[in-house]
Amino acid sequence: MLMLISLLLSLAASCLSTPTPAMRDEAQAPLGTWLWESTIISDTAKVAQFFDTTVSRGVERVFAQVNADIQTSDWQSFISQCVSKGIKVEALIGNPQWVVGTGTPSLQSQLDWIKQYQAAAITNSGFAGIHMDVEPWGLDDWEANKSKYIEGWEGVAQKVASLASSLGITVAADLPFWANTLDSTIAGQTVDIWMLNLLDYATFMTYRNTVPALLDIAAPVLAAGNEVGKPVWLAVETIQLPEDNLSYYGQPVSKLQSDLNEIATAVQGQASFAGIAVHDYDGWSALPST
Repeated sequence: MLMLISLLLSLAASCLSTPTPAMRDEAQAPLGTWLWESTIISDTAKVAQFFDTTVSRGVERVFAQVNADIQTSDWQSFISQCVSKGIKVEALIGNPQWVVGTGTPSLQSQLDWIKQYQAAAITNSGFAGIHMDVEPWGLDDWEANKSKYIEGWEGVAQKVASLASSLGITVAADLPFWANTLDSTIAGQTVDIWMLNLLDYATFMTYRNTVPALLDIAAPVLAAGNEVGKPVWLAVETIQLPEDNLSYYGQPVSKLQSDLNEIATAVQGQASFAGIAVHDYDGWSALPST
């Protein structure tokens, strides 16, 4: 009897000391996030905090900014840990200046680094894809040179897609939700359709901080994905912005999670809907709990 009691007490202690994996709400969509400050992967404590946050919130995809100054061994360790937790890591690159052939680091240097890294990557430590965030509309003279910059943007996308294809990994891009208002270089075709035809998927920046407003601007995005037959990710913002209606900045993380679930429930019938990306990891982590 004493042995049985001892065994039961031991099992109880084990259950109390072992963290329980987070259970994902059935209505919750696959989630992704941007990791712009990728230097954290060289800090063991920050990496542990990163996984505490992302795993508990159901993150399945991370867009980590390429930084050639980070040790290859740190990249390999971080990515392999992500893979073990069911998280795909994509190499995040982008600069508006690339559309005119300038920008530092250059597009070519970023692609060369990715190619070299992938060639040296050990098992489960390579990038799952390349993720572009070019945003040429941020250039001062965008309105005056829109056609020229769109042509350059498409050229960048083609170059990145070519490398991704040769490496056997995916290619994706961040696009504005209003890409359907931009004319591509193909007559009669808008940029959203052009990009979706080229890419494996796209993340559309559907930044609104209420469910009805986000669903309103997401409708054309999902329709484009359905038309082309490509997956589409929606996105929400958490960093502070001048406009009050764009970001969840300052709102409780529980409110954001509730809205993400509501959005997922509303669009789950759309064949193109693939998930929701939260911009960005730092902003998301900084949201108050209540």
